[in-house]
Amino acid sequence: RVPGRRRREWRAAAVLCRRQRAAAPEPAPRPRPLLLLPPRPLLLVPLLLLLLLCVPLLLVVLLHCSSSHALLPRLLPRRLEAVVLDADGSFLDPQHKVSPANAEAVLAARRAGLQVFLATGRARSGPWVEECLVPLSLDCPGVFTQGLTSFDALNQRVHEDKLAASAVAAVQRACESAEKGNGVTLAAYVQERLLVACGDECDPWLMRYASYGDGDIELAGGEPAADVASSREARGAAPAEAFAIESTDLLGVLGEEAGSANKVLVLSDEESVPALRTALEAALEGEPARVVKALDWTLEVLPARTSKAEGLRRLLEHLQINPRRVMAVGDGENDIEMMRMVGLPVAMGNAMQPLKRHVAYVTASNAEDGVAKAIREHALPRAPANTPRRRDRLRKLLRLGGRGE
Repeated sequence: RVPGRRRREWRAAAVLCRRQRAAAPEPAPRPRPLLLLPPRPLLLVPLLLLLLLCVPLLLVVLLHCSSSHALLPRLLPRRLEAVVLDADGSFLDPQHKVSPANAEAVLAARRAGLQVFLATGRARSGPWVEECLVPLSLDCPGVFTQGLTSFDALNQRVHEDKLAASAVAAVQRACESAEKGNGVTLAAYVQERLLVACGDECDPWLMRYASYGDGDIELAGGEPAADVASSREARGAAPAEAFAIESTDLLGVLGEEAGSANKVLVLSDEESVPALRTALEAALEGEPARVVKALDWTLEVLPARTSKAEGLRRLLEHLQINPRRVMAVGDGENDIEMMRMVGLPVAMGNAMQPLKRHVAYVTASNAEDGVAKAIREHALPRAPANTPRRRDRLRKLLRLGGRGE
């Protein structure tokens, strides 16, 4: 037994401790641990091994995503509504003609319920329209002039982008100072007309560009290119003397239409193009315009924030077609933005390497009917006639279920 005095001391000490605890502030609540599992070494080891295995897989996926538009085949659309084709280097063969295989593939796609139209840098005018587009009804709908204008199925213009007159003047000044008017020919698209700052249809750059059959060409003085030779012979004048004009005087040719140009062409030789591009970009600083290289010997000055993809986006919105349900086929760097936008991008076998990094499939070249192969292998299996909608499949299942009952 404890003596009474010692017991009283213990009780007094216990009462004092309880009072001190009651007077002390409550401790702050401890933060919850981020991991639900207790930090025991035996439980953390499997978790660390799992993370080490996932890191390489994540790196492989990220690298594949940066080099290819389609991350996995299951991300591609199961059903398509339209097929969009580039013209030069894709739908047209190396001779700028439509091969029989490509023509038959376009007709087969339409029979399967797909809309087929072009998205090209060419204008919807010139001999190529009657030769290549009209027989297959590809003149409308479509996106033309590098996406600066488009037409719907009723042949109505959906949109149109124009260059500022100040940008046209800046281009002319840059070409005059860079080449002193020698070796450079300027031209401008005004809707479907190609106005050339040259009075001689024998101009080498004009003849080279006219071989593509693109645009209704009008020489200086408003005379069609096809009629110039006959009119000169009737007048008995030499070509250089009859239509003498500076090949860079584009403003003089446009006149009151200086603010109506959709884009400007700068035609020269391959060696002069790099210096011309540098001079044009410096002259257009601050102007709502940009310079792109269309061909090795051709520079194009376009309105800012315009592209083939932007023109296609406007047309698809007008036609109420989801871009994810579109297959696009192209070959050039100006098709990269379009490939990023659509659900099923396909590159030609002759396409530039930067474009091939943004597509799901690569087909044959334009000399080997690559467009026809792409339509047969990738578009027709996803056509509306071959892929019924989910609601249609559900109705079929309900009908079969009702018969079974």
